[in-house]
Amino acid sequence: MTTPAPRLLTAPGSRMEVVLCDIDSTLADTRHRRHLCPTVDPTREPGPYAWDTYAMACGGDTPIAGTVTALRMFYAAGYGVHLVSNRPHLVLQPTVTWLAQHRIPYSNIRLRQGEETFDSDLKVRYLGLVRARGYHPVLFLEDWPAEAAAIEAAGVPVLCVNPRYGDGHPG
Repeated sequence: MTTPAPRLLTAPGSRMEVVLCDIDSTLADTRHRRHLCPTVDPTREPGPYAWDTYAMACGGDTPIAGTVTALRMFYAAGYGVHLVSNRPHLVLQPTVTWLAQHRIPYSNIRLRQGEETFDSDLKVRYLGLVRARGYHPVLFLEDWPAEAAAIEAAGVPVLCVNPRYGDGHPG
């Protein structure tokens, strides 16, 4: 008789171990809507809502298979999966529908709220929030190098996903 492997997690609500993942270009292949991205075409919709048009085209994304497989494995192993994105909250329903359509498991989702502007510190602030709630972030999946550096500086290892843009542009 074999002994089952020990469970590596603590109970949710105490110090549950969580894996965090960005959505755009990390979990979702966004190449079809990349032309709408303000970092690719800075003349698009200047102002606080420059990213909204880009985000609203999310329904046509295809899943990035490696990231989806990794999240499914982490979730099946008992890790919490938190999706954290600068997508505006106005695309929450299309995002949730897309996640369900592609059977992508998650425990929590954090999108940019109301009047929050696109902010490179959103993910680091979220790490502080989950830690304050007793969770233990063990890994973050991210595509953007500057975000990855900030997350690592906050003490969480990052697995960088390459979105395979053909022009060498990082976003």
